[in-house]
Order: sequence, then C-alpha cells, then structure tokens
Amino acid sequence: MLLLALSIVNTPEERSKLLEIYDHYFLQMYNYAISRLKTKPEAEDAVQEAFLALAININKIEDPLSLAAAGYVMTTLKNKIIDIQRKKKRDMNIMERIEYEYGETDDNTINFLIKNEQKEQLRKSVKALKSSERHILLMRLYEERSFEEIAKLTGINEGNVKNVYYRALEKLRKSLEDI
Repeated sequence: MLLLALSIVNTPEERSKLLEIYDHYFLQMYNYAISRLKTKPEAEDAVQEAFLALAININKIEDPLSLAAAGYVMTTLKNKIIDIQRKKKRDMNIMERIEYEYGETDDNTINFLIKNEQKEQLRKSVKALKSSERHILLMRLYEERSFEEIAKLTGINEGNVKNVYYRALEKLRKSLEDI
C-alpha cells in the first residue's frame, strides 16, 4: 500500500513526510474507512487512494504532525470514501439499489424475486416492461410513492395505477418463472 505512494515522491524529505504520516495516521484512517465502508477491501482501497493523493500533494503538508496536516489527511480520506460510495451506488442495478437504499420492501412478491432469482435477469425483465409499467413500478418501489401520489403525478386514476403496478409485478414474476 505504502510502496506505491512512496514511488511517487521525489525527494528524501518528501519520503520522510509520507512515512511519518503513515506511521501517525494509518490506523486511524483504516478504522475510519472500515466504519464508513463496512468491508476490508473497500477500506483498504480508500486508504490506498488517500495515500496516493497525499503523495501527489505532499508539498502541501509542512508539518505531518500538525493539526492542519491531520485535517488534510482525514479530508483526503473522506473524499476517497465518498468516491468509492458513489461508484458503488452507480454500479448497482435498480433492484440492488432498492435493497441498498431502503432495505427490505413491504411487497412480498418483490422480496421473493430479489431473494430467489438472479438479479441480472430481474434487471433485464424490468427493462423489458412497457415504459409506463416500468415508470409506475419504479415510482412505487424506488421512490416509495403511494398509489395516490403516482396517480396525481401521472394523471392516471388511482385504480388504473394499481392495475398497471400489479400487472408489471405479474409480468416480472412470469418472466423469471420461465427461466
């Protein structure tokens, strides 16, 4: 982890600063990254990315043990954690995002689909729905809107919104049963 960052710095003074930062802050950085990201590989990635950024900008740190340096180090780490979280969220398909954002939904059919069918096939099935069905399904599940709210937003009466929603769920169920 440190070797790559050390290979970036040019002078012995810069190496010394980076080693001092590593010795003084590594454990604190790693523990903070674990608390935010929850997995060791992601925490290690965040800390490594932070050290690479610190190595590139080592000239901005005068005294590695100063309060200003501590703030700079932790801010750099926080930014790397945010980058990892954004990338993770961006990479999720829609059903993973529903699980990530809201945990378990109240709808037993969707819970069954998420738990028992391959998520990739579910993504393809959602994509194959009519635009109006997909739109209503996502507003109900992803945005957690009530049928009444969806009806007002789409201009469709509430009964028809429910019909479209349940028809979309049934299409998903059948699509996944066929596989």
